[in-house]
Amino acid sequence: MCYNLDVNEKSRLIRKVLDMGYQVDPGVLNSLCSTRSFDEVLSILIGIIKNKKSIGDKNMYIVDNDVNYLFSREDFKTLKASVLEDHSKIIFDASSSITTSHEFGNYSMYLRSRFDRLNALLKEHLDWKDIIPINLLGRNIKKGHDKNKISGFVFDKRIAKKSSYLILEDSTNLIKIMVPPSLINRLREILLDQYVIVEVMFRENITQAVSINPLDISSEKRHRSVEDVNVIVISNLLVGSPQFDLKGWDNFVSWLNGDFGELNIVSRIKYMIINGDLIDPSFSQQLSIADKYKMLYELVGKIPSNIRIFLIPGECDATRTALPQPAVIRSFARHLYSLKNVVMLGNPSTILLDGVFVLMYHGQSLDDVKQQIETGGKERRVTDMMESLLKARHLAPSLGMNTSIAPDQDDNLVIQQVPDLFICSHLGESDVNYYKGTMLLSCPSWTSTGIGLEKSRAAVVSLKTFDVIWRG
Repeated sequence: MCYNLDVNEKSRLIRKVLDMGYQVDPGVLNSLCSTRSFDEVLSILIGIIKNKKSIGDKNMYIVDNDVNYLFSREDFKTLKASVLEDHSKIIFDASSSITTSHEFGNYSMYLRSRFDRLNALLKEHLDWKDIIPINLLGRNIKKGHDKNKISGFVFDKRIAKKSSYLILEDSTNLIKIMVPPSLINRLREILLDQYVIVEVMFRENITQAVSINPLDISSEKRHRSVEDVNVIVISNLLVGSPQFDLKGWDNFVSWLNGDFGELNIVSRIKYMIINGDLIDPSFSQQLSIADKYKMLYELVGKIPSNIRIFLIPGECDATRTALPQPAVIRSFARHLYSLKNVVMLGNPSTILLDGVFVLMYHGQSLDDVKQQIETGGKERRVTDMMESLLKARHLAPSLGMNTSIAPDQDDNLVIQQVPDLFICSHLGESDVNYYKGTMLLSCPSWTSTGIGLEKSRAAVVSLKTFDVIWRG
């Protein structure tokens, strides 16, 4: 199609470039405007400016060489081929671990599995041998042991001006532990049903907490990739929704193909993660669930085929809603399953990308964390809530709240492998932080109704440096 933009449209482009502090050569502008739409030319000019800034080019004039560099397709393909050899491995996929029955016995088995797996993590603590079962606490007190360490689930807790306490439960008994004012802030951070370690002392027939500690993750050095490669993370596409940002997606794909410059970034994108809520599940007379997954297949099919793409479901997708979720049901998304560069996984899943452990979890239980944690009126960041899950070493510690948890034989929501990169996206906000060397990353929705920076954003993470840039 021949556009051949008119004088007014070219003038608008010149003004926009000037507003960004640059000028464009008339010949370059005429060439670009002869076969492209206004929006395409503007996107290309913005891409050139971004690329000049990224490579430290201080020349504020856009010339032929800038365009030639931007569109040096063969060099671009060669560069991608040199860094994009696949070094990925599936460590855990929720789809392969589901053995559910809703009989009472299975709930007992599930809870026993949770206890055993979390109890095994005690061995990461140097003083784990000092921890005793609750039913032996009385014996130790009689023997004159002034302080004792016990561990178990927080069955209940109360925070009040006059008296605060928690009730701890292990496989042997329950115990009520009074919490002094000095530990109130720690008690606020603890979630119901979280597994904790409590040091107690016995005074005047009252068991009182001396310290309360979560299982937590270690501060050991995390894994990093040797090669300078990137993973790009997006989420909450909600394909089929009227708010799906199709124009933003098309620009995103063009950027991935190197059409807008920044080749030093794009050429190193080796992996992509789409972190749940792939389609809009609401009823439509025009589109069935299968139709929406076919639309997603067509959108994902535009992504360069040398990028390995990992997809997990969220609560909006065609699979069971209870955690852990298996991958999207194949009969609804058979076209997606046919793509050679696509890997369909469950929620949660752990993958190894160039030596980096990545925990992908849509994040439904963040609703429960947000509801429980007291912050004294201070707004809580998404990554703060994700940090609470890492400290608990469990992705959905609280039972009987908003998050539906299936009673599988094994509790595969326990965080056994400490991740280098932990991804959630359920709350639809962009946020990034670091906790004990682990990167915490939250991604927003891919919709046209976002406000400001929250609109259609993709996080590009360097697996070597763990630097993050946002595009979209």
